[in-house]
Amino acid sequence: MTKDDIKKKIIDSLTERTFGLTIEDISKIVDVNRATASKYLLVLSAEKKIISRTVGKAKVHYLRTKELEMLLDA
Repeated sequence: MTKDDIKKKIIDSLTERTFGLTIEDISKIVDVNRATASKYLLVLSAEKKIISRTVGKAKVHYLRTKELEMLLDA
């Protein structure tokens, strides 16, 4: 699996599940280990393609959309 394949799978997973996913969920869906998922989530966050927020002990990741940004800014 190439780097672009992994990033695309993560973005597709977040597109399908608008309620957000934890790193554990993403690693299972994309079929990579947690460290690899974490690396790509950091890259996608730096590219401003995803948003992450902490909920309890978990960090939940969302695809960045205009609607979501408006909610977070409010």
